[in-house]
Amino acid sequence: MWPAVRKFFSTRFLILFLPAILIVGGALLPLLFGKGSSKKANERYLRQADDLSALWSFYKHTFIRDGRVVSLDEGGNTTSEGQGYALLRAVWSNDRETFDSVWAWTRRNLQVRGDRLFAWKWNGTVVDSNAATDADTDIALALILAERKFGESFYREEALSILDDIWKKEVLRVGKNYVVTAGNWAVHERFPTIHVAYLAPYAYEEFAGVDSRHPWKHVVAGSYEILHWLYGEKKVSLPPEVIYIDRNSGGFLLRHPQTGKEPAFSYDAFPLFWRMALDKEWSHRREGDLRARMISFFEREWKAERKFYDRYTIDGRPLSDLEALPLYATVHALAGEEGSFLADDIRAQKLDPLWQGALEGQSTPYYLHNWLWFSRALELEAVRDFDEFLGFLRPFDFVNFSSHFPWILSLAALVLYSLARFHRYFRIAFFACGVLLCIRYLLWRALYSLNFVEPLGPLISLTLWSAEIYCFSTVLLLAIQVGFNRFRRMPKSSAGYDP
Repeated sequence: MWPAVRKFFSTRFLILFLPAILIVGGALLPLLFGKGSSKKANERYLRQADDLSALWSFYKHTFIRDGRVVSLDEGGNTTSEGQGYALLRAVWSNDRETFDSVWAWTRRNLQVRGDRLFAWKWNGTVVDSNAATDADTDIALALILAERKFGESFYREEALSILDDIWKKEVLRVGKNYVVTAGNWAVHERFPTIHVAYLAPYAYEEFAGVDSRHPWKHVVAGSYEILHWLYGEKKVSLPPEVIYIDRNSGGFLLRHPQTGKEPAFSYDAFPLFWRMALDKEWSHRREGDLRARMISFFEREWKAERKFYDRYTIDGRPLSDLEALPLYATVHALAGEEGSFLADDIRAQKLDPLWQGALEGQSTPYYLHNWLWFSRALELEAVRDFDEFLGFLRPFDFVNFSSHFPWILSLAALVLYSLARFHRYFRIAFFACGVLLCIRYLLWRALYSLNFVEPLGPLISLTLWSAEIYCFSTVLLLAIQVGFNRFRRMPKSSAGYDP
């Protein structure tokens, strides 16, 4: 009995039932496993992408006036930081008109120091002509990205001139590596100041790719040397806003030797976590242990307090009872990259309400507006270097495509095609899969792709659709005429006939 059963399942079952299982499975599996969830996920992604664009449009009309970013909640000041943020957001939003407007204003009003760096503060006129390295870095990066995105080489030429002055006036050598100081003024201090949140290793990697005159890779190494010193050697819970360079030893200092001011964590340190998240996204650097240490304090604080304060000591003791709203956005970015539970919690309980309020026009400070956008853009993979492998495919909406594409049925067709030479049932099943795929495609074309908007749209689109139906029908008729046998015997020729 059992040999007969094994024989049945090894031959007849395979030949008779496997094709049916593959076809039925191809039709039913998407319904049973994840079809609804993938559709919901796709709809959520598209809605978030629309919201990202809407928030940028709101920001433009609220804060940007003829290329100038006005901090309405900060006395109407304009900073090089704000101009840099706007340039990055414009290029990542594919908004060349705004990019060119912001860049023209920035160059005309802030690039007035006698070099290629930018005065950091303006209100009717330049208030402080010193440069801030984070803004100089962001502006140079935005110009490099603009050259790739918009295809104009003059953006790159502008970036290279800025990079030359960043290197000459804002970078110092520390040991075998280089570090960025807080600005052009810092390199002349007895104990040069470093703003920890200015560290942007992802940007230095991009600079290394376009500027061979300076060893930007050593600035990447110098940035991580600082972070390992803080989180490894000094074992801080939170990074201080500033540290200092000891010119004599070549080391770093937490306290200024002359003022003795206690180091603290506050607003100027917030961007560091987003910058580290972007470095992982772009460079895939193997610094998982460091990133885990950077978010470990926030995981503990969230469990204990369910909120973050806007000022702490570097060992994590609160110095304020005010909530740090922009910090939620920057920490969310790093937590999301590291797969921490914190990302979902912060998003649902803090960021989503803030985001909705900003979209509805509720009063949202300039700084928070920017970091809400940057965090969501990184989550949606809209923060790009425009130099990715097969990057030309990136505008393609793969999420939407994948949620509608019949993956299971297509896979079944490929499997049956490889088996078709063994038996006619496999050929019939393969043909049935092909017919189902074609019918599905033709229905999609009829429901979603016909053009009834433009004057000649109906004529052209219906003509093309009719041609596709005609091609499909000819294949069906050919299959009916030829059949599914592997070989068809040709009739014997008449005696003496030699064509």
